[in-house]
Amino acid sequence: MGELKLIGRTGITANIGVKKVHPVEVENHIRKIIGVSDAWVTVMRDRRGDDFLAAAIETGRKQSEIESALGAELPVWKLPKRYRIQASLPRTDHGKLDIRQLKVMLKEYSGLKVS
Repeated sequence: MGELKLIGRTGITANIGVKKVHPVEVENHIRKIIGVSDAWVTVMRDRRGDDFLAAAIETGRKQSEIESALGAELPVWKLPKRYRIQASLPRTDHGKLDIRQLKVMLKEYSGLKVS
């Protein structure tokens, strides 16, 4: 029989300073906030090539409320630097978040590169 070796980690990781964070970790915290229907967090890079997190959030709440709730749960370096807050996020025909459209939305919104 063959052998399978898994090396490294799956998924995208942001390198913020010398620390690493998985966007899914931040998504999970956002989804727990009362009034949030769904969320998607990704890694973006600024013009210098430094990573930061950007979040698309489906909610009727204000960005300041989301930031305050997240700030109570996460260290500052794990907080998204860009937010796109809407009453509804784009979905596929199967009802899942449309990641392709979300990437375009966040890229257009910030003018920066999405990973």
